[in-house]
Amino acid sequence: MRTLLLCLVLSFPLLCMAEVFRCGEPKGIAMWSLQNHKVAPDGFAGVQPVVIVEGAEMTIVWGDTKQTNPGAPDKVWKAAVFLHTEDTISGVAVDDGPRGSASMLYTIDIKRGYLYFSTHKNSVLLNASGASTFVSKCSQ
Repeated sequence: MRTLLLCLVLSFPLLCMAEVFRCGEPKGIAMWSLQNHKVAPDGFAGVQPVVIVEGAEMTIVWGDTKQTNPGAPDKVWKAAVFLHTEDTISGVAVDDGPRGSASMLYTIDIKRGYLYFSTHKNSVLLNASGASTFVSKCSQ
C-alpha cells in the first residue's frame, strides 16, 4: 500500500503537466495534383479534435468527417514535439502505409487558442499528391 501511495504521489506532477486542448470543427483548403493544385475549400464536418501534449509527445485525436462517414472511429496520431514555448507548441508526425504517405505539422497557438494543421500527402488510391491546411478554434 505504501509503495502504491508513493508511486501515485511521485507520478501526480507528471499527470498534471499534460496540456489538453479541445478544438472545434477544422476548416481549410486543399490542393491536389489531379486538379493542377487548384485551391479548394476543405474541412472535417462534425469533427472536434483533441490535442494532448505531454513532454516531447503530442497525441491528436482526430476523426473522419462525420457527415460522410458517421460510424468511423476517431484516429489517434502521435507527433513529436519540436517546439514548446509559453505561446506555441508544434509537433510533426509521419504516416506511411499501402494507401500512401503523409507528413503532418500541428501547431497550437496557446495565446490565441488556435490549432493549425498542415499535411503533405501522396495517395496511392488517387495516384496523386496534395497539400492541405486547416485551422480550428481551441480551448484549454
